[in-house]
Amino acid sequence: MGLRERLTTVTRLFQRAVSRGHQLREEDERGEQAAPSAAEQSSQREARRLDGMTAEDRDWEQASQQRNRDRQARSSEPRISAAEPTRSGDT
Repeated sequence: MGLRERLTTVTRLFQRAVSRGHQLREEDERGEQAAPSAAEQSSQREARRLDGMTAEDRDWEQASQQRNRDRQARSSEPRISAAEPTRSGDT
């Protein structure tokens, strides 16, 4: 094998390595784009769950969620109990 043939063989080897490197990077990029985040996965599961419900079930679910939000909002409000003295009553 002459010097020219060896040079051609090595050049092809490097060209294949470069091509394979490009392919691997493209595959990684596609993989990253295709992998949904945990929040997206959760949203997709919720959408599929809601799609499987009847209109009546969806209405009930939405009302239940609203009741839960209302309950949480009420529980986060400061409460004044009857046993606690008020500032105007302190003299």
